Amino acid sequence: MTTTFTWIFNPLETATEDDLSDVVKTVHWRITGVTDDDVPVSGTVYGTISTDEPDSDSFTAFADLTEADVKGWVLAKLTEEDETASEAETRYQTQVQDQIDNQKTPAVESKSAPWT
Repeated sequence: MTTTFTWIFNPLETATEDDLSDVVKTVHWRITGVTDDDVPVSGTVYGTISTDEPDSDSFTAFADLTEADVKGWVLAKLTEEDETASEAETRYQTQVQDQIDNQKTPAVESKSAPWT
């Protein structure tokens, strides 16, 4: 079984700030994993992040943003302590994979009492 992970960044909430328009203020993100099994199994983790204040010297116009730009912002906000962005991404992929594994092999099973 192989799991394919996909990041989605949508919607992006924007505002006008100083002389800058369409400044991304909030990013709604989602990471989904789907197995390549005969009957695919999936898991998802999602959330939102608030962006840092814009720097007019390094500001990227909304129309010029790339998925990689936004993913970088999200992963920078999701890192813990001395963790790298790559390690944060792996941690979230592991959370999704755990959901998938728990669906395939539940840790707890509900059973009817044997006398019913």
